[in-house]
Amino acid sequence: NLDQSVTRAQFTKMAVAASGGSAESGGSGFADVPDSHWASGYVAAASEAKLLNGYPDGSFRPDGTVTMAEAATVMLKLLGYADSDFGSDWSKGVMALASLSGLTAGVSAKADDGLTRRQCAQLVYNTLLANTREGRSYAAALGLPLDSGGNIDTAELVKSVTEGPVVVQGASWADGLGFEPLYVYVNGEKAQKSDVRSYDVVYYSRNMLTVWAVRSSVTGTLESVAPNAASPSSVTVDGASYELGTASASLAVSQLGSFSVGDSVALLLGSDGKVAAVVAGETINSGFLGVVTAAGTETYESPTGDRYVRGYITITATDGISRKFALASAPEFSRGDIVSVSESGDAATVTAAEKSALSGTFSADGSALGGARLAANAEILDVYGSAACTLTARRLANVAVKSGDALAAEYNSAGEISRLVLNDVSGDAHSYGLLTEKNAVPSEDGTRVYYSYISGGVSVIYPSDSDIGGSAGGVRIDGSVSAPTGMTALKSGVITSFGASSAVIDGVSFSFTSALQIYRVTENGYAAEQLANINTQTERLVGWYDDLPQNGGALRIVVVG
Repeated sequence: NLDQSVTRAQFTKMAVAASGGSAESGGSGFADVPDSHWASGYVAAASEAKLLNGYPDGSFRPDGTVTMAEAATVMLKLLGYADSDFGSDWSKGVMALASLSGLTAGVSAKADDGLTRRQCAQLVYNTLLANTREGRSYAAALGLPLDSGGNIDTAELVKSVTEGPVVVQGASWADGLGFEPLYVYVNGEKAQKSDVRSYDVVYYSRNMLTVWAVRSSVTGTLESVAPNAASPSSVTVDGASYELGTASASLAVSQLGSFSVGDSVALLLGSDGKVAAVVAGETINSGFLGVVTAAGTETYESPTGDRYVRGYITITATDGISRKFALASAPEFSRGDIVSVSESGDAATVTAAEKSALSGTFSADGSALGGARLAANAEILDVYGSAACTLTARRLANVAVKSGDALAAEYNSAGEISRLVLNDVSGDAHSYGLLTEKNAVPSEDGTRVYYSYISGGVSVIYPSDSDIGGSAGGVRIDGSVSAPTGMTALKSGVITSFGASSAVIDGVSFSFTSALQIYRVTENGYAAEQLANINTQTERLVGWYDDLPQNGGALRIVVVG
């Protein structure tokens, strides 16, 4: 209800919260706000802090709509200003000082205009970012975390109200949270509660009614526990070391736990990359379908000091997890191959995945591809070379899959698609960036082309022996980001509507992906920006996209300013 009007009583509660305070038990001091009124304690706290005044007749008028001048007065007082700072013409003085302090950014209201919930939220946020009368950051004075740009570090704020990790066990995993989640994310992508699976590692916030599920695991042989099984802090699985992140994970591999060196284990990784839990390898290993990202042979040293050589293969599976498997001999597959993997004993069995004949259009609700039904928890992997990304069926709503673009598929006992590998249907497996400069410079052996660009917030200068394409603006980057083999210019347009999860360009709505990059024009070029810091009402936004949504395309780059 962002466009609902805000009463004086409601705004008083906002102001007390923004002050870091809470409701008081004493009377409000106003006859029309008796002790029985829900806001009595907040009005009492605000009055005690001298944040607000009543009317000359001694009333507070709690149900009256708060005006811009009234709200700005309260916020300025939070910053340390007093009535004497506003001058003889109160409303003009307040509005001028509020503007100078940055409180009115994104709040298009005149002094006597009533405010909406949206405007009040913006006003409070602006206040948090403003300096006090003494020149100190108000957010810092409240103890809120700030990033390097002086903005509120929302990631740290979220972390401070987040609980977990908890390992999901069964479909009733949410029953123990104590709330019904309104927002669910799986590996950073928006999802539904039904998308969370057993052995996902879950974090949650009661305040935000939000659940974040991390689906990342490592399977293999437990080769060592360090520094020892009496007090373990890390483990080595198939030659790689992983830090233990929870007491339960440490217990599992300790001398009192269930696992010993030589056992087949699965490490469930949390959002910090540390091991949140350890389970038996066969528990989550029912076979895998994915793309090969590495293959070869390695020399290992056993716990007894013996050295031996074995093959290995690494795949990105349809669940998005990269897994490394030990093989009895050198692998017969190379990067980019689509394979099925099953584990038996100490060595995995790898076979070429059977080519799928699927084609058709994904339904709008993500329940089917052409005439084939998708399982509720279907895993979809989109592959470009050996690069890959997971997708939800909702991400592919109304997108057509041409014959040959379904590389492999597996089905459950009900005949529904349970795992699917696609050939670059969405474009999400590519890298994208903002090409800021491209200069051709003559050299002794020809012409070198210098590319300056930003990708993922990182600035890169790449000298190329030839023109690899691209022009100033958003680009798709082929090959590695640090040493691209090609660049393709993206399409662009002015964004006419910009919300929390989508933007409109030339009448077409583009939903955001988790990989959306946002940059702000600065005096020194461009800087990475956060979605929350964009003033959609006053700032010019340009979007860059690779294709229309019905063709699998998405908004890749947004430039502010």
